[in-house]
Amino acid sequence: MKTVIWPAPLYSFLGYITMKVDDPTLGKKILDCGAGGKYPPLTLFHKHGFETYGIDISAEQIEKAKDFAASQGIELDIREADMRNIPFSGEYFDFCYESFSMSHMVKAEIKQTIQEMKRVLKKCGYLFMGFILRDTWPLKGQERVSGSGEYWCEEEGEEPIHSVFAEEETEGCLGGLEIVKKEILTVSDTERVKNVTWDEWLQNWDTDDYPEEEKRKRYELRNRLVRYTHLFYILRKPA
Repeated sequence: MKTVIWPAPLYSFLGYITMKVDDPTLGKKILDCGAGGKYPPLTLFHKHGFETYGIDISAEQIEKAKDFAASQGIELDIREADMRNIPFSGEYFDFCYESFSMSHMVKAEIKQTIQEMKRVLKKCGYLFMGFILRDTWPLKGQERVSGSGEYWCEEEGEEPIHSVFAEEETEGCLGGLEIVKKEILTVSDTERVKNVTWDEWLQNWDTDDYPEEEKRKRYELRNRLVRYTHLFYILRKPA
């Protein structure tokens, strides 16, 4: 069964580290931080011969990942754990990655998580991670602290968060990891946005406190305004 695992930059990471497996200092152990969900990227690395491990804080998301893996004839080692406190010894993995999991933390926790991923990574090992950039629009929720880039919203009785960064801010989070590759990806979901009605735009999209005339102008320009911008890194732990 053919299945596309998203996001696309993970394929770049897969291609890059596949070329590194001949390095005698590295093995093939890889950790996915935030491995749960309907289409787990860990299956992609498993199919390419990596020794795969995963953690996720949600038992429900882990079950979804395992169900998908079973449909592919794969058994994944995913355990319930918090990526802010990874339950593996130091320098255990050759490779590590996260995909849209850290963005649901406050920025102090993101820095903590990066240090944890660095801790469990072998020297000269490689790490993939991504940040949501401030160029993304619209941003759901409200900043409790103005200018923090931490947006809180309420969904089904919970308080999800999305942390967004200025591009130059992200390098201050890397904690001594060496930048191997840096990629900015902007997605404009024009097919989805063009079908949004005016009432839907007011209710779910353009929630900023602007006069209706300004919102009308933004509604007419919505295909150009709505965008999702992410910065992805491939990083190396120094020897």
